[in-house]
Parts: sequence; C-alpha cells; structure tokens
Amino acid sequence: MSKLKSFVCILLMGIVMVTQAQTQQGYVKTLGRNNKPGVALGGVSVRVRGGHNAVLSGPNGKFSIQLVGKKPGDEYRLQQVQKQGYELKEKEVIGRPYAYSTTVPLTIVMVSPKAHQEELQRIENGIYAAVGNKYKKDLVSLEKQKENNKITIEQYRQQIRELQDNFEKAQGLIESLAEHYACVDYDYLDDKEREINSCIENGELDRAEQLLQQLDVEKRLAEIEQRIKAGNRLLAEANEEMARVLKQQEKDAEYLYQLYTFALARFDNEKARFYIETRAALDPANVKWQIEAGEFLQEYLSDYKGAKGYYEKAFKSCQARYGAKSYEMTECYVALGNAYYYLGKYDDAKKMYIKALEGRKQLYGEVHESLVEPYCCIGNIVFAQTQYDKTSAREYYQKGLDICNATKGENHKEIASCCYCLGLCDFSTGVLHNISDEKLSQKEISDAVYELKRAIEIWQKKRGENNSNIAHCYKAIGDIYMQMMDFKQAIAYNEKAVSIWKQMFGDIHVTLSDAYFSLGSIYSSIPDYDKGIYYYQQSLKIREQLLGADHPKAIAAKKEIESLNSEIKMKAKLSGEDSFKKAIEYMNHKEYKKALELCEKIVTQLKKEDESSPEVANVYSFMGMITSMMGDRQGAIGYYNQALLIWEKTDTAHHHEAAVSYLMAGQLFLLDEQYSLALQYGTAAIEIFSELEDVDLLNLANCHSLVGKASLMTGDLQNSKEHLEKAIKIQTEVKGGVDKDTKDLQTILEAVNQYIEKNKKQS
Repeated sequence: MSKLKSFVCILLMGIVMVTQAQTQQGYVKTLGRNNKPGVALGGVSVRVRGGHNAVLSGPNGKFSIQLVGKKPGDEYRLQQVQKQGYELKEKEVIGRPYAYSTTVPLTIVMVSPKAHQEELQRIENGIYAAVGNKYKKDLVSLEKQKENNKITIEQYRQQIRELQDNFEKAQGLIESLAEHYACVDYDYLDDKEREINSCIENGELDRAEQLLQQLDVEKRLAEIEQRIKAGNRLLAEANEEMARVLKQQEKDAEYLYQLYTFALARFDNEKARFYIETRAALDPANVKWQIEAGEFLQEYLSDYKGAKGYYEKAFKSCQARYGAKSYEMTECYVALGNAYYYLGKYDDAKKMYIKALEGRKQLYGEVHESLVEPYCCIGNIVFAQTQYDKTSAREYYQKGLDICNATKGENHKEIASCCYCLGLCDFSTGVLHNISDEKLSQKEISDAVYELKRAIEIWQKKRGENNSNIAHCYKAIGDIYMQMMDFKQAIAYNEKAVSIWKQMFGDIHVTLSDAYFSLGSIYSSIPDYDKGIYYYQQSLKIREQLLGADHPKAIAAKKEIESLNSEIKMKAKLSGEDSFKKAIEYMNHKEYKKALELCEKIVTQLKKEDESSPEVANVYSFMGMITSMMGDRQGAIGYYNQALLIWEKTDTAHHHEAAVSYLMAGQLFLLDEQYSLALQYGTAAIEIFSELEDVDLLNLANCHSLVGKASLMTGDLQNSKEHLEKAIKIQTEVKGGVDKDTKDLQTILEAVNQYIEKNKKQS
C-alpha cells in the first residue's frame, strides 16, 4: 500500500511539474503616466490562440495561461485580451508571436479609451501650438529679410513655399507624434526622462530640447553609431547580454525620436531625416521603426521610392519575426499600398490594401476598428481610378464609416475623414446625375453637404475652428452651392475657408489664392464684376508673389481679370447688352436672319473701338452658331475661324468658348467630309477642355466622338477606338446609362474593332 502511495505521489508530482513547465505567467497593468503610475488591472480576459478557455487576471493583475505541449522558447500567440472600458495600448499584441518562458512573465498594458483620447488631444494641442508659433516667427523673419534685401525675390518665393509646405506637412505628422507620446509608459522612465517627456507633451519643446542638450547630443549620437555597428555581434551574445542591449536600444530609439520631434517642429527636414533613419538603423528587424522612417520620407519629403525601400525592409523582417498572419504584416501591406498609390501604381496599391483588409478580418472579424484604414485606402484608389462617377469609391468609404460608428463613437477623427470622402463622392456623382436624374442629383448633393457639415462638427470638437481640414470642407460646400447657383451660400462658405487659412498661414499662401479665385468666379457669375475683379486681383497678387508672374496659376487669374474688364467695356460701349439679348431672342424664335443682322451691327460697333477685342470674338462665335442653324456650313466655319483667330492673337484661346468653337467647326468639317480638318479641330478642342478647371463633360465626350469618327475615316483605327471608348465612357457616366447617341457610338466602335481584328488576321 505504501508503495502504491509513493507511486501516486511521484505521479502527482510529475503532473504538477509538467503543469508548471507549461504555464506562462502574465501581468496586466494600466499605462503609467506623469504623476499617475500604472496600476494592476484585474478582471481582464486573456485567451491564447488554439486555447479553449480564457483566463481572468486577478486583483493583483496576475494571470496564468496553460500552454499544452509547449517547452521553453516555443512560440504562442494571443487571440483575445478584453476588459470593458479598456483597450490594448498596442493592438499588435493580438497575433504577435511570443516565446514561452518559465521565468519571464508576459506583461500586457491597457488604457482607458476616454483617458487616452484626452491625453492625445492635450498632447496634439501642445505640439500644434508650438509648431504654429514657430511657423509665424519664421514667416515674420522671411518678410524682414525680403524687406531688407537680404534675400532675392526668387529666394523669398522658394523659402516661403518651403516653409508653408513644411508647416502643412508637420501638421499632418502631429497626430502620429501625439500617439507616440501618449503611449509612453512613465513607469519605466527615470526623473530626467520623465521631465523631458512631460515638456514635449505640454508643447514646451524649447525647454525639452534644452534638457536633452544637457545629455551631450554629439557624444550620445556617436555612442549610438558605435552600438549600431556592433549591433549584430552584441545581439548574438548570451541572453542576459541581449536583454541589456535591447533595453539600451529602446533608450536610444526614444532619444532619437525626441530629437526627430524637435527637428520637425523647427521644419528642419535634413536633421529630422537623419534622426528617424538612424533610429531605423538601430534595429533593421524592427518593423515599426522601418515603417515610421518610410512614412517620414513619404509624407514629408515625397520620396516615395525611398519610403518603399523601408516598407520592403519591414515586410521581410515581418515575415521572419511575426509570420504572414500578424497585425504587423497587415501594417506592411498598408504601407506598401501607400507607396504604390503615391507612385501612381494603383492596381498594385489596391492588391496590398486588399491583403491588409483580409488579414485584419482573419485576426479580428468583420467589424473591427482596424478595418477602417484599408477600406478607406481602397476607396481612395477607386476614387482616383474613376474619372467621373465615384459611386464605387463611395461604397468603400461607407463601409469604413459604418465600422467607425460601431467601434469608435460618434466624434472620432476617422469618422470625420470618412464623412469628408463621402461628401466629395456624393458631390461628384450629384453633378453627373444632374443631367439624367434631377431628383437623384438633388439628394446626392444634399447628402454631400450633410456629410461635410458632420465632418466639420467633429473636427471643430477636436481642435476648434482653425483647422485646415475644416477649411477644405467649407471650400467644398462653397463649391457645391456654386454648382446649385446659390451664390449667397457659396460666398459665405468660401469666406469661412479664407478666414481659417488667413489665421493659419497669414495673408500669403497658395491655398488662400485658390479660395480668392473661387470667390472671384462666384461674384463674376452673380454678376458683380467689381467684386469679381477685386478677388481675382487678390488671387493674382499672392500667385505672383509666391509663384511668379509667368506661372500658369498667375496667368489664369490675369485672364479672368481681362475677361471681366472686357465684359465691362462691352456693356459700356453698347446699349449693347440689350442688343445681344435681342439677338439671342431672335435665334431662339428661329428668326435667324434678324439675329444675324443684329449681330453684324454689334460687331461693327465693337470694331470701331478695337477690331481684335475678345468680345468681337464672342459675337463671331455666336454668328457661327446662327449660320450653322441656317444650313450654311462654310459661312459658319468662316465665323468660327474669325473668332478663333482673334482669341489666338490676344492669347485668350485656351478657354471654354474657344474650345466650343473648335468643336462646332470640327463637326461641320466632318459633315463636309474634310476629315483631316475635323481631326485637327477636334484634337484642339480636347486639349483646351482638358486644361479647364471645370470640365464640360458632355462637350468633352462630343470632342472624343468627333476625333473617333474622323480617325476612322482617315484610316487610323487605333486612334478611333481609343477616342470612341472615351466618348462612350463619359456619356454613360454623365447620363447614368446608355441612350441612343451612346448606342450609335457603340455600333461604330464594334465596326472599328472588327476592322482591327480583320487587319490582324491579314497581317
């Protein structure tokens, strides 16, 4: 009996020993912040992938996970970590491989979403204010240098554009900086490190930099460089040495990130690049550091190939360290997708985003906050690839918004971004459907205004009114009301955008010049020519100062001013406005001879002042239309050519009326079987329409149709095919379906394709 007892005891001891050998100890705590240390967190549900049951952390934050069949060093992954009112500090914890250890506990850090958002907002505001103040000081300094002739006008233009560009890009990176510092665990910092981080978080960047300088930057950087060179050898040494090296590596990385923050705040691209790339070199296998280095090159320097190189390093490291089914791998897919997107390789970008989406669905299911990013990225690709109808892109943005609403609460920044994208989609499709379905168009435009206003409301709560995102929303709403011919609202929203951009950038900025240009267009349409000219002049003043008088944007503003001055002169010369209206009235009543006779009198009166004035060209173009309706093709072509000759002489050929004249004359040449001339005029019309800011889609389609038919008759089948396909695509999207004209083009295209196939077989 005693032998039996001994055997049972030995057996039980063996079971206990095996159980102990297969138990991973763990500890859950809250994030330690300044003046608020982290505390143990009980009641956290932790489940290992492949495990049947979750375990709960005790009041002391400790938990034990049974890892059946594992031995020390074997890999395991977490599938779930949950506690109501808390979320993981790093979502990458799920799916990341961990090495089973009998001595080192797994530490999990969780945060309260509400407290985390408050910290984020506080830190963002602090850094944002510091960057804004630095921008204003640098702007004043540049103005003084220009006034005192210490820099040339060209140097001033270049430096002010660089400063404004850097300021805008720095604003875009502030959120990632804030996210970094909001996740710093103060429990592991010494007194000096705590003070430096606290200063950064409060926007006291100068004070933080002074404290950091006391640590002897040059010496510290030299030591880091030596450690980078010795990195591979040190990491190959014993475990206790490796732990020490890794701890030092984290310290070095944080030090470099702080220096990077200061460089960004000073708009010092060169140093910022050095610090973030040195950090990446500390550990080439660190996926996060490689991606963040790539993001800086991408967002701040527009070095997309360089960024792609870092993303590819991260991808290779991720494959080796975390495997294909990890959150880190999905981040690599998103990063590579971004690089391809900026390089214009949309199909490759879309493949990457889809892989990221599928990977995150496998990790977290169909409804999770991490899915918003890939959904919206795919939406961006579809938006970029579809020239007119943005409905397909809208579907992806809507999925992103639905998940945002379900997982992030009603006032999250990503909801605002989704709403902004949806607003742009609804606006573009609403304008298209205005031709084919007025009710649908009105609903889509109304939806666009609603989405944009919702985005404004969220961004206002986040950082107040002076936010570039809000200004862009106001500008978009102004454009919508302009389209709806509600000029009062269009002016009000554009003025709001102007007010914000002036607060942010001062009186000189290209974005501000664009808003002034829009106001000029609106007032010209009312028409209030005096105010129209005033705003065009404001736009021109900025564009000449920043871009130079020969820049296309400056020339566009000059031409609008000249056009309005011509309109004013025309009114002054004629009892004229009434005469021209009368001519239009005659034409509408099919009294073509009377209309033509009246136009001839108007032209005679205008020529007494200036034979080559643009208003004479406008009347000639109108006479071409009337003569065409009378059935006199050659006479109509003659009038169109007279108009075009004046526009070309006065350097005003690249505008809507000139494009229409080329198109109308080209169609007449086609009817007269003068196919080469039809092709020449149609191509000229396409070039002008393509350059205009507000593209006349139906006339552009008519141009492609003209060139497609003329090319067919001249024997250029491939050119015919390309232009017919473009005409069909535009007409289908604009009209919301296939009408008789589009069917006729499809019939011609089928014949062209048959000819092409026949020629291939014969050759």
